[in-house]
Amino acid sequence: MYDNFKLYNYSKSLVSPEGYGRHESFFLSGDIINGFETVIGTGLQVTVKPGNTIIRNGSGGNASAHIASLIADFTSTLATADASNPRIDAIVLYVDTSVSLPSGTPTAANLDGLGVFKVKYVSGTPNASPTAPSIAAIQTAIGSTSYPYTIISNWRVNAGVTALSQDKCTDTRVFAAPTNPRALGQGSFIESGGVASFTASTLNGAIAAGLAWISVGGVLVPQPFNSLNFTMAASKDRYFYVTLGNNTIQAATDASNGGAAPTLPANSVWINVAISGASAITSVKQWGEAAVGVPIYPDNGQGAWRPWNPTFTNWNTGTGGSAGTVATYKQIGKTVFYRIRSTLGTSGQSVSGTITFSLPVTANAELANSITEGYEIGLAKLLDQFTNAYQGRVQVNNATSAFLIAEGAAATFVAQATANATQPFTWGSGDMFVAEGFYEAA
Repeated sequence: MYDNFKLYNYSKSLVSPEGYGRHESFFLSGDIINGFETVIGTGLQVTVKPGNTIIRNGSGGNASAHIASLIADFTSTLATADASNPRIDAIVLYVDTSVSLPSGTPTAANLDGLGVFKVKYVSGTPNASPTAPSIAAIQTAIGSTSYPYTIISNWRVNAGVTALSQDKCTDTRVFAAPTNPRALGQGSFIESGGVASFTASTLNGAIAAGLAWISVGGVLVPQPFNSLNFTMAASKDRYFYVTLGNNTIQAATDASNGGAAPTLPANSVWINVAISGASAITSVKQWGEAAVGVPIYPDNGQGAWRPWNPTFTNWNTGTGGSAGTVATYKQIGKTVFYRIRSTLGTSGQSVSGTITFSLPVTANAELANSITEGYEIGLAKLLDQFTNAYQGRVQVNNATSAFLIAEGAAATFVAQATANATQPFTWGSGDMFVAEGFYEAA
């Protein structure tokens, strides 16, 4: 009758190892307590610094976590760089639950779970526009689909390099924070996963698995959800959501393009909206607002930054060398934080006019108002790899894009000019810009 009731601090009981981490898995969000920085070593070496973590496993009432520590530096050597294309490698902490330890009295052979907690790098696939290893690739590399893991960093390994630089590291650690204080007044949100993608020139899309927190009577309840493949109808807006007690991502009834958004069911949270044209999906929006102003993918303020794929005007990175763009952003309420780095390659690159890029989330109408144009929403650095680094700024172009400004010396004050093919220098192979800032969303 009472077999499902668990008491851990009772002198006459034998405690399941899962019990030790169960309360931490519900009390804390995030995986990293402290530490686990990843830094460059010699050549293609990456060193993981000491730290403490809780690596989650299970779901629902059976959710728990493995409590683990690294007490000394651990160094791995990444695979040799591809000769033609860059790739992105992931550094993963995981628990190898296949390891069997001697039973009985604790000895050096079984003390602290020797050999169970591990670190591994997972190589990505070389590509002109590389992406980080998929869940399936990580599970294959660590040896099982059931081993719990967390990703602490991604490293871009450019074509032909023999040594890494720290600026090629993207920190993906999610630090632990108390869940209960966050629940006070906090609405439902998606903590991880749920990122949508679509196949070019088709009506086919996919949404990654993840974890939602759903507010029920003021209490946040975790709700994991599985990945979803979907096919759109033509010229529709399809809203996806996660609902309490169901691991399957749900889809509301399709709305016409730009039409009224559906009503969110009780005990649910929006995750994203896909928009299709006559013959293909044209965009997927998440972690911001839909075109009709319905909040999508609200953020708890503690999850990882999200990637976005900016669209450029008058800027083509081409291929070869370090060509490519890395762009991430974070929205907390109506405030959007962003950063972007884009590098010209060795072949097919071009800069033909004012350098403009699309914003990750539509900007507030006041920022985009042509009467009050001139709002600056970030700082930039324009880098001529053979000569100098020039200071610059990011200025709003319209509600959905911004452009780069170069700064230079004038008679009395600092002068500004739009960055273009010849400003602040003639752009060429290997040149790049970096920018970061924040602004108010619509």
